[in-house]
Amino acid sequence: MAVKSVYRGSDNFEAQLLKGIMEQEGLQVFLQGAALQGAMGEVPAMGHLSIDVNDADQGRATAIIAAYERGDYALDDLDSGLDDEREDK
Repeated sequence: MAVKSVYRGSDNFEAQLLKGIMEQEGLQVFLQGAALQGAMGEVPAMGHLSIDVNDADQGRATAIIAAYERGDYALDDLDSGLDDEREDK
């Protein structure tokens, strides 16, 4: 199965957050370049992170990224979801 890159950036936190959101939405996600973060040191590393998804999931992944950029995934929403999960246990 072919994969498509849907995100390129240099912010590891944002890449990990997007990866988590996509996985929560049921997508299989491949984060490339995260291991390079520590090795880069002082060298500017623009666009070394990428998120790849299965070809069939490209549209859904792009929509998730657009929703994230609009602010549809507010931290308050994510925190309340975590609280709900804690209460279930």
